[in-house]
Amino acid sequence: MMAESGVMRLTKDKLFLEFILRNGWRYEEKGSRNTTNTQFTRMGFREYKKVFDLKSFQMNKSGDSAFYDPKMLSLRQLNQTIDSLQNVDTFYLKKSEKEVAPYLRFSHFIDTGWAVIDTSRIKKVSKFSQLIPDSIRVAITDAAISQINSVKGNVGVLATDYNEKNKSLRLHEIEWHRKFTLSAACLVLFLIGAPLGSIIRRGGLGTPLVFAIIFFVIFHLFNTFGEKFVKSDQASPLTGMWLSTFVLIPIGAFLIYKAMRDSQLFNQEFYYRSFKQMRSFLINFKSSKKSS
Repeated sequence: MMAESGVMRLTKDKLFLEFILRNGWRYEEKGSRNTTNTQFTRMGFREYKKVFDLKSFQMNKSGDSAFYDPKMLSLRQLNQTIDSLQNVDTFYLKKSEKEVAPYLRFSHFIDTGWAVIDTSRIKKVSKFSQLIPDSIRVAITDAAISQINSVKGNVGVLATDYNEKNKSLRLHEIEWHRKFTLSAACLVLFLIGAPLGSIIRRGGLGTPLVFAIIFFVIFHLFNTFGEKFVKSDQASPLTGMWLSTFVLIPIGAFLIYKAMRDSQLFNQEFYYRSFKQMRSFLINFKSSKKSS
């Protein structure tokens, strides 16, 4: 298509792109490309208008669920979500009964016993297969396999959905506890750092810094291990997320006790004197034992 002049513009609603061409020719060849037997058409025009739909180029706004992350929720929102997810067990129990029960109709008669009429007498049988005639045994077996496969498929879908809900519940509970554990960790590390500064009197900045890094690494490791235990459902959210705090609180209490008693916990000379006294005690003990 060729023209002397033209205009390209958007419509007022910005949904279409239109071309307005003036004084031109339109060339079109119809037919298969693998043959020379084609039809060639040439059409002249004074004004030609072509409209293109821009719907495929529009930006689709993603929903909030596309960017959903429990870490971005407030404590109130986490409480609401956790409260709704905690009712998962009751919901899936009713749903499984509703979807699986139609395939297990025989379960209603499981306590009635099996019986078959034989020469006007009721005869007890020991196996379920004795109730089925040989002529329809194959058909009944195929029907039973089909129903079992249906039950298996329904239970598999329910189990997958149930596991995803439980995983989501654990993630929300992790973030709920994290909002408190991080604040508590600041206090616990302070309770460890303050007595360390008073106990360690020598070494300048290097020795307290080394001990501070060691305790921070301990906190980070236990915090990471606890979170992984919760995600793998090996520990409850309370135990896993507060694991590092439970480990460091006794250490902080011990250091505070030592600092209040003016302990020489990190004094090298104290350990050297203690070792020297113990060594002399052992030597005296051995010499007295030999003399006796």
